[in-house]
Amino acid sequence: MNILHLYDEDDHMAARYVALLVQASDGRAAMRSATSADGFRKCLLAQSADIVHVHGQPKVTLPSNCRCVLTPHGHQLQLSSLRPQPFVVIARSRMEQQALACPRCEVVPNPIITRTTTPDACARQMQAIYQRVLQSDVLPLMSNTTRQALTLLLAAAISADRRWLGHSGSGADDVLSQADFQKLYIYAHHEGVLPLLRMGLDVLGYDKAPAMEPFASYLPDGYVQPAPMPGADVTTLLVDVKANGPSLLRLCELAQALRSDRLDEDRLLSTLTQQHLVAFMSATLQLLAEQTLLTEGFMPCPPADNALTSQLRMQLQHRQHIC
Repeated sequence: MNILHLYDEDDHMAARYVALLVQASDGRAAMRSATSADGFRKCLLAQSADIVHVHGQPKVTLPSNCRCVLTPHGHQLQLSSLRPQPFVVIARSRMEQQALACPRCEVVPNPIITRTTTPDACARQMQAIYQRVLQSDVLPLMSNTTRQALTLLLAAAISADRRWLGHSGSGADDVLSQADFQKLYIYAHHEGVLPLLRMGLDVLGYDKAPAMEPFASYLPDGYVQPAPMPGADVTTLLVDVKANGPSLLRLCELAQALRSDRLDEDRLLSTLTQQHLVAFMSATLQLLAEQTLLTEGFMPCPPADNALTSQLRMQLQHRQHIC
């Protein structure tokens, strides 16, 4: 992983701390430093950073998509005004942690000012935090191939037969062989579809997937992992999506319900019309096509790709986003 440390050149405490981290990391992470806005831009142009670790309060504007870790080093900061919001704030003590009142705040004692830790212990703690940041909101970190693998696996699980995947199914092994399965496991776990992911592997007969490694993630304040709604009909599932926003689990459950042999499409469409849900269903069907490869033969009305669809798509993509 590539870590870019950012601090003001006049902040001597931050400079000593960064030098300590670099030395104690012993090559476990590639670390660079910048002490000015110009130096920061040059570092980013030379090599992208997986994480920007901000120390103190340097006067630099960060890119909106960067993963930020913040160590205030005793500076008083208005955390709510920071953009982008840090994935995690590092406090030097429990007392400072309480004073910061941040929903994602870790205590990492500073070996420069306390004998309760060592440089090596500090570096190990920071390494674990960096790793956790990279295991958070993993959807933007997925390659197109990994996202394609996710869609294929969910479609296979929902249809229970790889023949339903058509041309997409014929190249599934090539796609899966290039996928980052750890990111798939993490994302699927938080979206409540990990059992479907494993079912998809069985349906496709793919036995080369690596085992899931232990992981920890930071999640948005108040994040709730979706719970299954077994036995719910299409209308009930759609009403839940409208009330709570789309989750990958709920979309998969909708795709499964729409495939049911017992579904009366005319009656369903009549119910949706009475409840003024046809437009919402059309927008949701577009997401089902994208996320589960649902075809129009299983759709009670044509899909629509409009402003409402874009809103739902954005909600789905940002469910695990740290903002």
